[in-house]
Amino acid sequence: MKIASSGISPLVIGFGRFNPPTIGHQSNFDCLNTTWQSVGGASFMLVSHSYGHTTKNLLSPKEKYKFLDCSFSGVPLIFTNNFQYSIFQILQEMWTRHDHLYYICGSDRVEYMTKTLNYYNNKDYFFTEINVVCSGERNHVSSTLMLECIKNHDYEGYLKLVPANLLADSEKCQEMYEILRQRIDKPRS
Repeated sequence: MKIASSGISPLVIGFGRFNPPTIGHQSNFDCLNTTWQSVGGASFMLVSHSYGHTTKNLLSPKEKYKFLDCSFSGVPLIFTNNFQYSIFQILQEMWTRHDHLYYICGSDRVEYMTKTLNYYNNKDYFFTEINVVCSGERNHVSSTLMLECIKNHDYEGYLKLVPANLLADSEKCQEMYEILRQRIDKPRS
């Protein structure tokens, strides 16, 4: 059932670092698509541009885009940058074109995001309605777990955490492993 709008469409978004993308992120992308198909409007996944910490954020934005696009094709990806580095700055720009916000996140973030998004509504942005949609229970499959497998040279463990579409593209799957492996061995400072 589509939600009636006052001529301005709903906005369905999620946010994450996805560095690197894992099967644990699948539920967020699936929920974003399902919600968007239900309510219409615009949808995208907001992806952090963060890159270069010594043990985290090992993929550059360009590399991350390549692997996310392969893993979760069909979902528009928008990267933050140094000028728009937070979800709240993006929402300040987007509310003039969208009256209803649907924010997709895992169960561990629902309470915090509900409180925070509503706190800033009618201050920094002005959505008629804000809905925080739970994409499911956190399944403890994280980028940190994947990086731990790579650090321990556990290629089989890595493969179990790779999203299905990326796993099906063995060349890109291997490429992501090699990039991460090199950067874990020689982290950027």
